[in-house]
Amino acid sequence: MVVNNPRPCKRLKRRVTAELFDLRGFPPPGFADLYGPAPFRTSIRSFLSRFVGSPQTPASLLPSPNLRAWQIVFQVGGGEIDGGAAAVTLNVVEEDVSLSRSVYCDHCRVVGWSSHPVCNTRYHFIIRADNSSLDGYPQTCTGCGSCLPSLNSRKVSVMDVSKKYGLEFRLLNAVAKGRPWYGNWGYEFGAGSFAISIDSYFQAVRAISSIPLEPFLVEERSRRTPLYDIIFFYSSLSTSPLSTLQDLVLYIMTLVHEARSQSSTASKKPVGTELSRWRADDLSQIERALMKVLQVATTSSWVSYKSLGGAISRARDPELVDFCLKRLPGRTVGDKVVCSQFNPATKTLEYRLQARDIVLGKSESCVTAVPSEEHLLHDLRYVYESLVHPQTMMNYRPLETRALAMDSARKLLDCKQFVKSFEAEYRKEQHCNPFITTLLCKVELIDQPEGFISPPPELINLPKSATLSDLKLEITKCFRDVYIFFRQFQVEELPDFRHIDDSSQLSLHCSSLKTPIVARGRCPVNRSFFQFIMERGTDSWTVDCQCGAQDDDGERMLACDVCGVWQHTRCVGIPDFEEEPTKFVCKKCGGCHKRSLGGGSCKQTARPRAKLEGLSISKVR
Repeated sequence: MVVNNPRPCKRLKRRVTAELFDLRGFPPPGFADLYGPAPFRTSIRSFLSRFVGSPQTPASLLPSPNLRAWQIVFQVGGGEIDGGAAAVTLNVVEEDVSLSRSVYCDHCRVVGWSSHPVCNTRYHFIIRADNSSLDGYPQTCTGCGSCLPSLNSRKVSVMDVSKKYGLEFRLLNAVAKGRPWYGNWGYEFGAGSFAISIDSYFQAVRAISSIPLEPFLVEERSRRTPLYDIIFFYSSLSTSPLSTLQDLVLYIMTLVHEARSQSSTASKKPVGTELSRWRADDLSQIERALMKVLQVATTSSWVSYKSLGGAISRARDPELVDFCLKRLPGRTVGDKVVCSQFNPATKTLEYRLQARDIVLGKSESCVTAVPSEEHLLHDLRYVYESLVHPQTMMNYRPLETRALAMDSARKLLDCKQFVKSFEAEYRKEQHCNPFITTLLCKVELIDQPEGFISPPPELINLPKSATLSDLKLEITKCFRDVYIFFRQFQVEELPDFRHIDDSSQLSLHCSSLKTPIVARGRCPVNRSFFQFIMERGTDSWTVDCQCGAQDDDGERMLACDVCGVWQHTRCVGIPDFEEEPTKFVCKKCGGCHKRSLGGGSCKQTARPRAKLEGLSISKVR
C-alpha cells in the first residue's frame, strides 16, 4: 500500500473530529497492537477506525467513487486551541487504484520502485500549508514521520524541491550541514538523477563545503567587493574561525535562526559565546584601552570595527583584540554605555559611547552587534548566489576549484529523492505475545512473466495453533489484498517446509522475523490485470543515457527516432529552457545533436514526466 498526495476535489468540505491529539506526541500510548506487530495494510485501517471513525466526506463530494476521505485534528504545542495552541488538520484519502484513472505513480517510478507491482490501495496523507479546506494543491504531511513507524511502514521517501528564504534549500543545507534539509528528520540519500550515486553525493558535499575563504579575502582586498565585506564582517563577528564556505553559510543561517526565534524583548547577543582562553587581567587591560579610544572620539561619531581595533592592536595579539571587541557592546564607563550598530553601507560594525539615560530609553538593539534579519537574509542570498548556486556562481581563481564547486553544486541540485527506512523496526518484534506467531513472508511466482521482480516481504500474524496450511492461506490472502496483479494468486508450496505435512503446527518450525519465509505459487495471467504488473507500466521502453542512467529518474528525456532509446535532453546538449527538437537521432545511430536541434514544436514524449516544482512529496511503502 502506498501513501501519496494527489490533487483533492475542490468541493471537498472541511470537517473536524471532536477529539484532539498532540501531533508531536502521536500516536498516544495504547495505539500499538497488543497482539503483535501489525502490518501496514491493517495498521492503517486500525488507525482510521480508532482515531477518526467512518469516512467524514460524502462520496458525492469527491471527484471519483474510488476515493474515501477522513480528517483528524492535531494540536501543535501545549494548551487548549482557544488558549493559543495551533491546530492542524490531517486529511487522509483512501484511493482504490484499480478504479482510478491514474493507475501508475510517477513518484514510485522515479524513486526506484518502477519494477514494484501496483498496489490495490493508496493512502494520501495531506496537511495543507495554509491549514484550510482541501480546495487547492496540497502539501505533504511532514509530521507523518511520527506515526508511520507505528503503522509498520517499511520506507518513506520524499521528493525535496522545497525552497527556503527563496533559495534551493536542499543545496544550501547540504553545504551548511552536510545533509539534505530532510536529514534533520532522519532522511538519507535515496536516488539521484543522472545516475548520481550516494558516494558521488557525499563527495560533492565535501568538495563544495570545504572551499576555503582566505583566497577571497586576499584576492579582493584591494577592491573591497561586497563578498569581501561579508566574509570579513562575519569572520569578525564570530567567536570561532570561519575558514571554509561551510563555516560561513552555517554561521549566517544560525544567526538568521536566532534572529527569528528571539522575542522582541529578549536581549540579543552574538552567537557562539565561548570560554575565554586569555587571562582576566589581559581582557580588562584591552577593554580599558578600547574605552579610552572611544572617549577621545566625539559622542556624535561612530568608530568602525577596523579603526577601533587597529588603534591598539600593533603591540597586542589580534585575536585577543577581536575577542574584546565582540564583548564591548553594553560595557559602561562612568555614566556612558558602549553602543554598536551594523552599518549596511559598509557592512561592518561601528561603536560609540552614549549617555546611559539615552540608551535606557531606546530599544535593546542599540547595544547589539548582530545585524537585523533582513540584512542577514540579504547576505545569505548574496553568498548563495556568488559561491553556491552553479548558474550564478561568480568567476574566481583557481579555475579548478570553481569548476569543482560548480559540478558539485549541480550534483546536489540533481539529488531530490531522499528515503527514511524503518526496516529495523519493521523486523523487530515490538510486542511479545505467547499466543501469536509473527513472520515475514515473500513470494516467488512459478512461470513468472519476463521482467517480473518479486515484491518485498509482508508481515503475517497467525495464532500459535496455526498450521502450515493456514500459513499458505494467509499468505495468499495477504498478497491478494496488497497487489492488484495478485488477485488470482494461489500459494502452492513452501520450499523450506517441502518435506513437512501441511497439517503440522507452524510454531514448531518457525518463530522468528529474522529470515523471511518463501512461498511459491501461481498467478494466472489475466489480460485485465497484466497492466498492474509494474509501476513503470507495460510499455516497452529503454533508458540508456551517456550519464549512466538506466531507468526513468523524473528528468526531461527524449527518445531517438531511430533506435527508440531514451536519453536526458541535458546530456545530449539541449538546455532545459530550450524546446525538444521535432526529430532527434542519437550519436550511436549516426546523428549529430547540434544539427538535429532545428526549430519546431515540442515533441510529446510517450511517457509522462514527473514535474512537481515547488512541492515536497512523500511516499510510503
